[in-house]
Order: sequence, then C-alpha cells, then structure tokens
Amino acid sequence: MKTSVKVLLFAAILLFAAGCGAKLSQSYYDQKPQIIGSELDGSYVIRCLGKGRNADEAMAEVQKQAVYEVVFNGVTSASSNIQSLKPLILTVNAKEKYADWSNAFFADGGEYKKYCSKHDRRGGSSKFIKNNFQVMCQGVVSVDVAGLKTALKESGIIK
Repeated sequence: MKTSVKVLLFAAILLFAAGCGAKLSQSYYDQKPQIIGSELDGSYVIRCLGKGRNADEAMAEVQKQAVYEVVFNGVTSASSNIQSLKPLILTVNAKEKYADWSNAFFADGGEYKKYCSKHDRRGGSSKFIKNNFQVMCQGVVSVDVAGLKTALKESGIIK
C-alpha cells in the first residue's frame, strides 16, 4: 500500500514538472509560403514568413524568402482557384549548381529586390511577433514571376 502511494506521488510530481516546461514563442514556428492571389501582369501575391533582428530586417527577409521559394522550390496556392507555381529552375541540385549566382542575387540589397515589392501597405496587413532575440514577420508581397523568368533566361540559367 505504501509503495503504491509513493509511486502515485512520484508520477504526479513527474507530470507536474513536465507541464511546467518552458513555452516556445510563436516566432519559432515555421509556415510554408502560400500564393494568395495573382495579377494580370505575371506577378503573384505571396504570403511568407521572415525573421530578423528588427521589423525592417524581418520584412526584407519576407521578400527574399518569397523570391527564393519561387525560384528554387515552387509555391503552393492557398485556394483552389489559383494554380500553384512550380519552381522556375527545374535542374537537379539547382541550389548547389547555381550557388555563386544565388549568393550574389540574394545578398542583402541584392538584385532580388527588383522582382519583389510589398503588396499590401495597409495597417495590419503584416503581422509582427517579437521576442527577446528576434522579430518574426508574416507579410504579403508581390513577386514578378514573369520578370524573374526573363532574367533567368538572360543569365543562361533556364532555357
């Protein structure tokens, strides 16, 4: 009888201690980029996440991430009436093969900014979550996919 009480007490203490663990901030969660709209000029409106030391860096990371996903990974659609995008570079191991081009293109202040702009500038369209170390931004940007495709053809990366 005494041992079963001790075992139950030990189990209760263990469950209590496990429930008191540190909670993770929402800024550590990850979410896949999604197409939320398309425009008639060959650009797509994409919702994406970015992380940085401040809000400006986080928003720049959103833009960079959106263009990167369009070029290398493709982007899924948030609704059934908008077609998902396949990656623009369909070459096997494209990230490694075109690493020199990619590093220069996606550098801070790089050429990727020509093909991406903040889409929705209304208050509340971008959500920022802050913790002690970083700021996470869920932003909406417009990516000029037609312009990107033309630039990749001119660079000789795609045909």
